[in-house]
Amino acid sequence: MNMVNRNEVSEGYGVPFQQRIDVRENDQGYVIAIDVPALSRDGCKVALKDNVLIIEGEKWDERRYEAFRRDFRLSDDGNPERIRSEYKNGIWSIHIQKK
Repeated sequence: MNMVNRNEVSEGYGVPFQQRIDVRENDQGYVIAIDVPALSRDGCKVALKDNVLIIEGEKWDERRYEAFRRDFRLSDDGNPERIRSEYKNGIWSIHIQKK
């Protein structure tokens, strides 16, 4: 899986926030784990467009808006029909099964 070099702020406002991202491969597929402890489940979005997995997150606090975006190009063995995500204990995990 190739990460497209992109870290954006939505709509040109706000500030990007840093998050730790781990990408692991196993026999069944790939797992992208993102540390986002201050993010709510509603602030997380995953989309697939032109074989690129788009991961976005945003949060508001009393004084500012923060956002991030990461793009990952799906490898040839990644199954675009078998992608799921879960949010637990401040870690957002995206699972991509292999074909």
